[in-house]
Amino acid sequence: MASSDVKEQLTVLQMVFDEQEETIAKLRKQQDLSEFEQFGEVIRAARKAQGLSQTQLSEFSGVGFSTINKIEQGNPNVNLGKLLDVIKVLGVKLWIG
Repeated sequence: MASSDVKEQLTVLQMVFDEQEETIAKLRKQQDLSEFEQFGEVIRAARKAQGLSQTQLSEFSGVGFSTINKIEQGNPNVNLGKLLDVIKVLGVKLWIG
């Protein structure tokens, strides 16, 4: 086997390895949600279950659209008062323990 063939095979194997590593990282991210991301999913589900858009929730709660979006994305840097306003409108109970 020529050395160029070996180099080519190593290159192909490295590409396959890189793709698999990327796929594994994506799968881990899907399963390993932070607590903030989990909370954001609960808020999104409650909003959708009530048939509200983010814009409507923003209007009803007095919280800006971008803040609603940040909450649903699991951004931990959200004002607690605004978060409580959103929770109140949705009727979601917040338990900290």
